[in-house]
Amino acid sequence: MATVWTLEHCETVVFTPGSFDAAIRRLGLEEALQQYILHKYRQIPKRLWQASNLQTEQRMALLLMEILNADPVRNDAAVPMTQQQISDALGVARSSVTRLLANWRDAGFIRIGRGLLEVLDRAALARRASRT
Repeated sequence: MATVWTLEHCETVVFTPGSFDAAIRRLGLEEALQQYILHKYRQIPKRLWQASNLQTEQRMALLLMEILNADPVRNDAAVPMTQQQISDALGVARSSVTRLLANWRDAGFIRIGRGLLEVLDRAALARRASRT
């Protein structure tokens, strides 16, 4: 069994391998699934490079920008993740995430709530993401 967390409220369904394959075939999603898997596979070297070469602040800014930009229709500045979820996604200690978020809050470009982070200044976040 797998564990999953989502950015928004949703409904999940558990498939057996056979029923998953049958559903993919029935819905004609073979090509789309292959493209998705290939896209994710191609991200591995980039993610490894980032983990090895970038500072935590830059990686966290990149993660938040990626989440904000994931849905082009949604014009929301909210990142519905806890500090623990962010630290887990980055593979760093929660204390590192807490310290960085406090710095960003004090700089005025994010607001921190319970289980929610709101980006008030995307340009400031983008500058942190692009630092070398």
